[in-house]
Parts: sequence; C-alpha cells; structure tokens
Amino acid sequence: MLAWWRNRSRGRADSLAGKANRLAADGLWAGAEAALRQVVRLHTAELGPQASATLAARGELAAALAALRRYEEAETESRAVLPLAVAAWGEDHADVRELRGVLGRALMALERYEEAEEELRAVLPLAVAARGEDHTEVHDARLRLSRVLVATGHVAEAEELARAVLAAHPAVDLVRVCAWRARALALNNLGRHRDALAEYTTLLTEASSVLGAGHRLMLAACVSRFQQLVVLGEYDRVEQEYPALLSVLPDGDPRRAAVHSARLFALVSAGRHVEAEAFARKVRARSPGAGLSLGLARSLNALGRAEEALRVLTEEAESDDLGADEGPRAVLTATVTAQVLLGLHRPDEAESRARHAVELAQRHYHPHNHRALEAATTLGRALAAQGRRHEAESQLTRCATAWREHFGARHPYTAVVEAELAALESP
Repeated sequence: MLAWWRNRSRGRADSLAGKANRLAADGLWAGAEAALRQVVRLHTAELGPQASATLAARGELAAALAALRRYEEAETESRAVLPLAVAAWGEDHADVRELRGVLGRALMALERYEEAEEELRAVLPLAVAARGEDHTEVHDARLRLSRVLVATGHVAEAEELARAVLAAHPAVDLVRVCAWRARALALNNLGRHRDALAEYTTLLTEASSVLGAGHRLMLAACVSRFQQLVVLGEYDRVEQEYPALLSVLPDGDPRRAAVHSARLFALVSAGRHVEAEAFARKVRARSPGAGLSLGLARSLNALGRAEEALRVLTEEAESDDLGADEGPRAVLTATVTAQVLLGLHRPDEAESRARHAVELAQRHYHPHNHRALEAATTLGRALAAQGRRHEAESQLTRCATAWREHFGARHPYTAVVEAELAALESP
C-alpha cells in the first residue's frame, strides 16, 4: 500500500512538472509558478528537501519568479537552493549554471550590479567549457554579462563579449539580434555614437525580414537608432523620421515617450526653444515622463525662464519621476539642474551639481559619450561663470577637442563650447 501511494505521488508530481513546462513555454508564468510550488511540496514530502528532483523543481520555481518580475522572491529562492545544488551536483552542472544565471538576472533587475556581475562571471567559463563557443547557453551567458558590465562601467569588455557572440553565431535570429543590441549599447556608452548608429542600422536591415518589422526587438532598435541620430546632431533626419516612427508604436507603448523625448532634445539643441516648449507641454500633458520634463526645463532655461525650469525639475524630483539618484539617467538630471542653476546666476551651486554629474558619468560612460561630454562642458561653464579663468579654459579646451573630434565641427555643442572659450579669451 505504501509503495502504491509513493508511485501515485511521484506520478502526480511528474504530471504537474509537465504542466509547468507547457505553461512556461507559452509564457503563462503565473500558472507555471502554481504548478511548480505543488511539485516542490510533493517532492519535498516524498523524496526530501535535498533530493535532486526537489532541487531541480526549486530552481525552475526561481526562474518562474524571475520571469514574473518578482525579483526579491527569485533571489531568495535562488540563494536558498544554490548551496544545496552545488553540494549535490557540483559547480559545473547545467542546473547550477542556470540557477546562477537566474540569480544574476534578479540581482541586475534589483540594480545590485556588482553582485550580479560576480554571479554571471562565474557562469561564463563553465558554460564555455561544457558547451563550446557556438551554443545558446554560452551566448546567453555572454550577453547577460555584457549587459551588467555596461551598468558597472566595464563597457569595453561588454562590447567585446557582444562582438564575440556575433563572431561565433552568424545566423540571423534572436540571439544575433540581442548581440547587435548589446554591442550597440556598449558602443553608445563608449562614446562611439556613429558606430552605434551603424550597428542599429545593420540590425534593422538584416533582421527585419526574419523577425518582422513589428517585432518588439525591431521596434526597440528603431527607437535606439532614432536616439543616436539626435545625439549626433542629425536634426533634419530626426524631423523626417519622427512621424513615421511614432506611427508604428502602439498607443500606450512606453517607447513613445522616449521618441517624444528624443525629438524634444533635438528641438532644444537646434535652438528652436519656443517650439520645444510648446511641444513639451502638449506631449507632457498626455504622457508625463522624466525625459520630457528635463527637455521642458532645458527649453525654459534657454528662454530666460530659469525659475520656471527649476520648478519643473523640483516637481519631478518630488514625484520621484526622475529615477534613481545614482543611475545613468541621473547624469542627465544633474547636468540639466546645473544648467538651470547657471541660468539663475548661482554658479557655485551649478559647479557642485555639474561635478556630481561628471562623477556619475565616470561610473557609466566613456569620457567621449555624449552625456559625459555635456556634463564636463557644463562644469567648464560653471567655472567660467565664477571667473576661474584658467580652470575653465583647461576644462573647456578638453571638451572642445572631444566635441570636434567625435561629433564634428557642425555639432551644436561644438559651437557652444568654442563660444565659451572665445568669451574667456576676450578682454
């Protein structure tokens, strides 16, 4: 009788595990989680908490929790299972590698990038040793590590990892598209914006016929390419492509706000400040976003309405729409705040905010990245506004050289920094 009951329990667990796999394959993660919790309970009662089947089910449960974006729970489950799995199977077991990958993804989502890097670095050499260079597990491990390395500021290594996937995997599919995107992001942060633009263009040219122009990754690449046009000062092309890009993004798609924000940045950078304010207010009324608020503050400041600009920034900071204080977006927030403080003739405070922006930029970007250069330029302007001529001249000369070399003589910021230098040289 006892043997019959055990066989029945195991049969029930196997049936539930199969159901969980089918639900996960269809993206129905809530149902998969419920089934996996029953599997874990049955295996724990029948086989014990350290049995291989129990540990495997708990690893799958951790993956389901991560897929549901319940990252704190995914971390807790992964950390609880990992030492037991290592003791049972060894570090190089496929399920242990997958469990570390789940933990790394959860930590990255929780913005604990250094911890995520540690886990993902441990996975990669083991995956290569087990699978070879051209295997999906190895490509996934490289691309996950590439993404976290961008966040921790190891951008050159991130670009190398993405390039390695492209070299090992010539087939145009989801893996190669993800590698193109990862490399383009790294190139952006390295300040190689023209190379990033070329990478996005190649992605769209080669992969649209495979995935379809409406695929989410294709739409994301379209938005990223558009943003590179803005950064590079290609404002005529921005105006030409803006309506078409907006038309392919569904209503309610959060990427629409990114497109609006990019166009707003282009209007401000092109000196079309009245039009920029009107555009920002119109779009912001429909879809508030930090990028739009920063763009509105830029336009108001340029129009000599710095008090209004500061109110916009203060309101957004109080509502927490401007995001984390130490993340990449904080570089732009601190830079725009410093510019507004200059507009208010408070150069000492502007210097403090600009230095904060520069310090943040050093964590995330190469010095030739657009945001890093804008922060450094704003710092030079703050020094000049305080009459610290020699410090300002040294800072702005470095910035002028970088703007001219990497963005061209016709880029608006090249003109801005050269005008600042000319003003310093005049009596």
